[in-house]
Amino acid sequence: MCGIYAWWTEPLFASPFLSRLESIDLEGLELNAHDVELLAAHPDLSRLRELVLADNDIRTEGAIALANMPQLRGLESLDVRGNRITDRGARALAQSEYLGQLKELYITKNSIRDRNWAVLESRFGDALH
Repeated sequence: MCGIYAWWTEPLFASPFLSRLESIDLEGLELNAHDVELLAAHPDLSRLRELVLADNDIRTEGAIALANMPQLRGLESLDVRGNRITDRGARALAQSEYLGQLKELYITKNSIRDRNWAVLESRFGDALH
């Protein structure tokens, strides 16, 4: 099932021009986990430093997809506030081998319990917001 704006996500996320961007702001566009998977299929996001996905509907599956994206190795800021991410998604982000360069992780307004906040704090420290 795709978000109502999914008609534009596939061509955008397949565009070769996406590899030129340092920042992508997709806040509040009703994106879902499928849309994140489309982004994950892009072969080159090496210039990307900031990804804003706040106030969408990517849920836990979208967080897991982000955590498993080697294209995000250079990402410095990730905003996934308000996406219905659960403990499992938080753990996936905390355990990701690709998000080690994050200087900012915005993840409030999700369904994450205290013990998993502690896991996030342990991994990301002062970067966690």
